[in-house]
Amino acid sequence: AYRTPNTRYYDGYPTILGLYVSQNDQELKLHSMFYGTPTGKYDYFQFVLSKPVLCQKLQLEFIDVTPDASFSNNAKNAVTAEIIFLQSFANEAIEFEPANGFYTDNEYLNSRKIPTDKFEYSSTGDREGYPLQNAFDEQTGSYWIAKDANSATFTNSIFITFKEATVLE
Repeated sequence: AYRTPNTRYYDGYPTILGLYVSQNDQELKLHSMFYGTPTGKYDYFQFVLSKPVLCQKLQLEFIDVTPDASFSNNAKNAVTAEIIFLQSFANEAIEFEPANGFYTDNEYLNSRKIPTDKFEYSSTGDREGYPLQNAFDEQTGSYWIAKDANSATFTNSIFITFKEATVLE
């Protein structure tokens, strides 16, 4: 809210706002933090995400707000109106493409390959005779095959846990 006798006062306006998001009934996780003090005579402020986020739930956490003289006797109650969420129509997916450049050079690949003893892996299920370790054994005729087919309620996944923080290219 705001009021404007001679000076614009922003009542209950967030000075620290946290945006938490989740998908598929997962726990909400912090995505973005916004900081600032409203100044000037503006009717709207925008909180622009550094990149689009895919989510099914979100939480706006009003961590700190300006005192609210309009409705709450100068208490730090959050006050807001006209929240608008804008849908992103940007295509954020990256298409895969055939290996090219350095990625066709075995010397380059071998110098950057992360050894399998530097990470652990698991899957949502392996078909008998085709375990996940086949995906990492560097044998061209050896495959991992998922135990179950993808469906409307199930998607196959491989989970990787690096033993230490790792930057991937």
